[in-house]
Amino acid sequence: MRFHATSLAILLTGCEAAKPVGIDEGSNVAAEQDRDGDGYSDQEDCDDDDASVHPGALEICDGVDNDCDDQIDEDVLDTWYADTDADGYGDPERSVEACDGPPGHVPTGTDCDDAEPSTYPSAPEVCDGTDNDCDGQLDDGLLQTWYIDADGDGFGETTATVEACEAPANAVLIDGDCDDSNPAYNPDAALGCDGEDYNCDGLVDNDGDRDGYAAGTCGGNDCDDTDASIRPDGTGDCALGLTCDDILDMGRSVGDGHYFIDPDGYATGLDPFEVYCDMTTDGGGWTEIAYVADVPFQQWHTSGDAWAYFPDDFELVLSDGEIAAVQALSTEGWQDYVGRCDHVIHYLYADTGGHQAAFGFKFLDGTETPRGQASYAPFDITVTRDGCATNGGEGGSLALTTDFHFESVLVPVINAQCEDCGEAFPERLGVELVDNPAWLR
Repeated sequence: MRFHATSLAILLTGCEAAKPVGIDEGSNVAAEQDRDGDGYSDQEDCDDDDASVHPGALEICDGVDNDCDDQIDEDVLDTWYADTDADGYGDPERSVEACDGPPGHVPTGTDCDDAEPSTYPSAPEVCDGTDNDCDGQLDDGLLQTWYIDADGDGFGETTATVEACEAPANAVLIDGDCDDSNPAYNPDAALGCDGEDYNCDGLVDNDGDRDGYAAGTCGGNDCDDTDASIRPDGTGDCALGLTCDDILDMGRSVGDGHYFIDPDGYATGLDPFEVYCDMTTDGGGWTEIAYVADVPFQQWHTSGDAWAYFPDDFELVLSDGEIAAVQALSTEGWQDYVGRCDHVIHYLYADTGGHQAAFGFKFLDGTETPRGQASYAPFDITVTRDGCATNGGEGGSLALTTDFHFESVLVPVINAQCEDCGEAFPERLGVELVDNPAWLR
């Protein structure tokens, strides 16, 4: 067919007006198109037939790459957890990423045992050795504390415990046993009187004054269970005071008699020891310093007249330390010395009126008095009877003794020295000590 040039020009003009979109004039490459009208050409749009799909579109969970970033459902997938036991909570170790939950899956993966439908978060906790509520603790709030009861008395040892639902062997729910090796000791035990704490209350049984010793009235060794300052010491003896005078001052005297005293105080030095107390004479409070025996009436010296002590010091009932402790607390002391004689001058010699043979004395601490003179100054010593002054014929009679009276805290006298006592013919002497003890206050 042959087209006229004018006709061809008209035809070409008409064809240019009708040029299709997508044909790049002067090129064999198709022009860009936006078929879905979403503002993105088919060169940019990954699905130009769906206006909801284009770069920058909101990614939704639909299995489509909505925003054209070559990823499907990125950041919008949900995690679903396998729920094998169908308790509504899934296994955190078994999960899938999906828009919708697959069968047997749930959105919560906090089940700590997905094989047990009774175990899940917020499940009721029961005492069965299992973490029912998945809080990381077994039987929390339900375990009981059991106490080992080794002696089978129904009470366990407070520090020997087991946490369990049921009672372990040899265990009980009540503690407080203070000796779990002996059934005699427990909070329900009968009280004793031997200084023990049988009922486990931390106190000695039958100890009314709380001094740690049971009352003597029930068989204990506390001699006054109403006064905590009176309690046994050392050997177990119970002192009522430091001295007899202290006992009297404290109102603990029951009259003349034997008492235990402890001059240096409780739990120090000397143990308590027993003495006789005179609670009557001159206001009372006198502690007796007794002798073991008299000095026998016999001839003691045979080497001629010369100053000489008895061969041995007088024996006392109390020890030197005990006596010294009483002396240390005393301000008064007295003693009578009763000397028996036969041809032995003790103080005055009647024939001459002289005192050249007057006895000298030694006290417990070794202090010696003057001798061979009338005065014993500075010591307060008086002669209350001088039956030996005739120097013969006395025969050791108790009616013819020479008696000395001492007023001093240095008593007791522990020896005496004589000068007229060593002649070959029987010059005999002795001392009545047992009935004439020393007294301190």
